[in-house]
Amino acid sequence: CDLGGIEIFASPLVVKVLATLAEAGLESGRTPSRITISSVEESGDGTLAVILEDDSGGITDEDRATFFERRHGHTHGYGFWLAREILSLTGITVSESGTEGEGCRFELVVPPGYWRRL
Repeated sequence: CDLGGIEIFASPLVVKVLATLAEAGLESGRTPSRITISSVEESGDGTLAVILEDDSGGITDEDRATFFERRHGHTHGYGFWLAREILSLTGITVSESGTEGEGCRFELVVPPGYWRRL
C-alpha cells in the first residue's frame, strides 16, 4: 500500500480494508462529506500510525465496544472483524476513537519493519 511517500508491507487486501473502514460512516445515518487518510511516525519506537477520519455521524459508544467482533444480524456482519484479522496478519492493529455525532476516526498502528519511506 503506497500512502503518499510511505509504503506499507502488508496484504494487498489492506486497500479493501481501508475501503471497508471508510464505509463505516455510512452506517451512522449521515453520509460523510470528507474522508481523509494521513500518517504520522510515532516518536522513538519506529511505528507508523495511519489515521482514517471522516465527518459522518460517527460510531455510537455502545457499538464501539464490539465494533471489531464477529456479529450476526448487523449491517456488515463479519466485515469489520475480517478487516481487523487481515491487518493482524502483519502485526497491524486497528482501533476506533472517533466521537459520536462528529465522525469516525480509525487508527492503524504499523509495527517497525513493516513500512518505509519512499
